[in-house]
Amino acid sequence: MSKRWYWSAPVLFGGLVLVLGLGLQTIFARSPYTHANLAGGYVANYTRTGQSVVGPPAPYVPPGLSASGAASSDPVALGRSLFVALNCASCHGLQGQGSNFTSPIVGFGVNTLQQRTHSGPGGMPAYADLTQDQLRALVAYLNSVAASKSSQAK
Repeated sequence: MSKRWYWSAPVLFGGLVLVLGLGLQTIFARSPYTHANLAGGYVANYTRTGQSVVGPPAPYVPPGLSASGAASSDPVALGRSLFVALNCASCHGLQGQGSNFTSPIVGFGVNTLQQRTHSGPGGMPAYADLTQDQLRALVAYLNSVAASKSSQAK
C-alpha cells in the first residue's frame, strides 16, 4: 500500500494549526472583553458576564493632597504633603536624598526645581502644572530636611 499525500506530516500539522487558529480566533472574537463588545451604558438583556459601566474620565487627585498638610499655611507641611502626594518620594526618597536610579534634590532652588519639574528630565514625568506657591513649598520642605540633617551631623 502506498502512502497517500493527505496523511503526510506537514499536511496534518498544517491542518491542525489551521483548525486551532480558527477556533481561537472565534473564541477571542466572541469574548466579552474585546473592544467591539463595549457598550455605552448598562444593557438590560445582556447576561453572558457581569457588566461594568465606565463613565467620563474623572480628574486625578493624588492621595496626599486632601490631608491636613495640604490645607496648612505652613509651607514646610504643604511641601511635605506635596512631596508624598506627587510621588516625588517614590523615586527621590522620603527626604529627597536620591536613590540608586535618581539624584538627590535636597538643596534645589525654586528655579532649578521649576525647570526640572516642567521638562521632566530622563525618565521623570513632567509636572508642568505646579504653581509657584507649590514649588516654594517643596523647596521649603527640602530645605528643612537639609537643615535637620546638618543639625543632626553636629
